Amino acid sequence: MIVGDIDGSGGYADANFQELAYFINVDKTAHQIVIPQLAAKAFALHPVHAAASAADTRAAQATYDAATGTFSVPARTAVVFVVPQ
Repeated sequence: MIVGDIDGSGGYADANFQELAYFINVDKTAHQIVIPQLAAKAFALHPVHAAASAADTRAAQATYDAATGTFSVPARTAVVFVVPQ
């Protein structure tokens, strides 16, 4: 699992999001990762993943639990969660 977090609130004029977290799961099984530092934030699945026309329908199954900072990522999926501005 590859995980990254980018803070877009630092003066990036075209960022469109306050923050984003990305996950790449190349494993054959789904994984959960707890990141306490990201708990209580308003992360939502990126609109591209949530769209009915999304190419990777497995990405739409990814979830975030704000209470615990737990992200669930389906197998063999790259997914992005965003905090809207």
